[in-house]
Amino acid sequence: MTDQNTVQMLEKVKGLLVKLAAKKTRVELEDTTFEYSGELTEGTELNVIEGELNDTIELENGLTLSVKDNKVVSLSSEESEEEEVELESDDDDEMEFATAELVDGTTIKWEGDNISEGTEIMVVTEDGEEVPAPDATHELMDGTMVTTADGIVTSIDVVEGEDDDEEELAEDEDMEEDEEEMIDEQERINQLEGHVGVLTERVESLEEILQEMTALNEELTTQVEKLSKEPAVSTKKATVKGSFNKTESRSAQILKRVNRN
Repeated sequence: MTDQNTVQMLEKVKGLLVKLAAKKTRVELEDTTFEYSGELTEGTELNVIEGELNDTIELENGLTLSVKDNKVVSLSSEESEEEEVELESDDDDEMEFATAELVDGTTIKWEGDNISEGTEIMVVTEDGEEVPAPDATHELMDGTMVTTADGIVTSIDVVEGEDDDEEELAEDEDMEEDEEEMIDEQERINQLEGHVGVLTERVESLEEILQEMTALNEELTTQVEKLSKEPAVSTKKATVKGSFNKTESRSAQILKRVNRN
């Protein structure tokens, strides 16, 4: 095979590939006919042959196209819609419900945590079926009165029981005890402050006495030193004795003050 024949064969294969790539699919609808090349995906250009393209086109295979300016914007199918419906139903299954028992033993059920006006109440039968609550006033085990009409709560009356009164009474007693304890504590603080004041006065008085005794001791020391330096002359005994008498008098006064403290 010559090189020329090889080139011709390659050209033929290339031409076939181009034709295959350019293969167009025609879609005929009731009012519109269009065609497109290759696979139908987002961005595929639609060539209108007859009629006009709507913004939404439903194909026979269940595929729905959203079209703008003759181009596919998005695609959806019935299967995806069914999946959305299943997701919504799963969300419904995840909703939380609360139950309560009436004084007659009946079980009621509602969506959410608390009952309020506008809440839909369901009665759970012995067979496990759920039916709307009848038009009546229902008493819960805690004494709460719930009135329903067409299965919907129209009013709620919360009855305060004896337990609530007892709790309030206990709280009042606790408060009174706390107040009494605070008063007693304040009285003890006042007494301690009084004792501290008395002790402070005594300490100050003792400090004054200590200063006087220190001064007296210094005076006695001075007198003793003088006596030790003077000769023993009988004429000065009276003077020295008088000086000691004065010192003894001051000492006695200081001792009396100490005994008083």
